[in-house]
Amino acid sequence: SLMLCDYSLDNNLGANWVASDATNASTFAIVNTKQVYATPDSACIVFTDLIPPTVLNAYATGLSKVKVKFSEAVDNTAENVVNYTGIGTISTAVRSASNDTVTLTLTTPLQSGVPATLTISDVKDIAGNPMATSQNFEITYTIPEIVITEIMYDDPSASSDSLEFIELYNNGSAQANISNFSFSSGIVYTFPANTTIAANDYLVIAKNISAVNTFFGISGTLQWTSGSLSNSGEKIEIINIGGDVIDSLTYKTSAPWPTAAAGNGPSLTLCNPSLDNSIGSNWQASEEFVDSLNHIAVSATPGTGCVTTNIENHLAKNYSVNCYPNPASKGLTVSLEGQAKEIFVYDLIGNIVYKTNNVTSITTINTEKLNEGIYFIKIIFNDNTTITKKISII
Repeated sequence: SLMLCDYSLDNNLGANWVASDATNASTFAIVNTKQVYATPDSACIVFTDLIPPTVLNAYATGLSKVKVKFSEAVDNTAENVVNYTGIGTISTAVRSASNDTVTLTLTTPLQSGVPATLTISDVKDIAGNPMATSQNFEITYTIPEIVITEIMYDDPSASSDSLEFIELYNNGSAQANISNFSFSSGIVYTFPANTTIAANDYLVIAKNISAVNTFFGISGTLQWTSGSLSNSGEKIEIINIGGDVIDSLTYKTSAPWPTAAAGNGPSLTLCNPSLDNSIGSNWQASEEFVDSLNHIAVSATPGTGCVTTNIENHLAKNYSVNCYPNPASKGLTVSLEGQAKEIFVYDLIGNIVYKTNNVTSITTINTEKLNEGIYFIKIIFNDNTTITKKISII
């Protein structure tokens, strides 16, 4: 049978009820060889609980949220904020339905990446046993460096918007776990459990995963739940489960935002993820041609770094690139100061004619198969800084 052993508890809550068994009731009958446990007309058989509660774990789910997991159900002393010290002012302490987990809300958020020590004491279990001793837990939460680096908001697919996508980049040095992060503006989507982005890697979220993967030749894409990106500009914001803002920007269709991305084929792209992506002048229209759709050339690089043929790059002040001989005929040597990861060579209309990720301080490129003319060589360094040089092939 179902039994409510503590009559002071709310009998509307399933967690306050127990199933009768040999520990709390006597054998009432045997039906079809099954023992029936129940205590009609009498209270539960209560065995005295003398074991105090302990804290199994305490961890932050955001800068302002901390969860505390107890070894058993605890009473309302667990909702007394004075029993939690060391991490600043706590506004509320709320028990879960099972009464064994408490969520703390901090008035003053934690500092990202800075550890704090939470001390928990004087909490009682539902039998009234207090904690035998206080317990300390180091609480740390680091906001991952997730950056929105590419947006296709006005693709040429007419009314279907099937090529819309948002590209994220992990600008940190460690893998980022974004499980249960969500978009609070722009589109509707919550990242599933075990969603991670490796350091210096990308993740693409699309309106139509099949269309985007097929058109751009990519994989590993996630599909958002609902919504479309506005063709007139809007806010895109990502938050974690604790409500902390991970990244936020409002793209526009007018300068200083690149106007070519407004229905003309290119996506918006942020070539340097270390720049403020809320500033339109830090973005540019993608120049990497993919294919034509409805007689419009589509340019984008979902899931990879920015591609551009701009000669000047004000981000590259700390690096040096020397290309020789220039003009070149049989071969071109690229001498670098700094750690680079990729080299691209483009013709004048932006087609990639050479690419390598085997980059050393001295890299030799065979140019014998290239037609005579002007080309651009682009070097992408490990921090995504880029340098582009003009070269001649004779």
